[in-house]
Amino acid sequence: MTFNKIILLVISLCYSFVTNAQSFTLGWHGSEIISKSIFLNKSYWNLGNSSGDFIYAATDSEAINIHWKFSSGNRNKWIVYYC
Repeated sequence: MTFNKIILLVISLCYSFVTNAQSFTLGWHGSEIISKSIFLNKSYWNLGNSSGDFIYAATDSEAINIHWKFSSGNRNKWIVYYC
């Protein structure tokens, strides 16, 4: 097989895999487990992080966004956000 034919075969295979990808829907469908009035209220949630690191949470009408900055150093780094 020549190099050009190999390249054409690889491109054809990649194209077929990309065009046949499964569709998906992000997010939850169904009944709310926690109502949005509670879920999006930051006063109900507890933040925790490893020593020396910084974390804060922001909410909009649909989601909670967790922002964190890990400080330098070779150590365990973690955050937790729970209700």
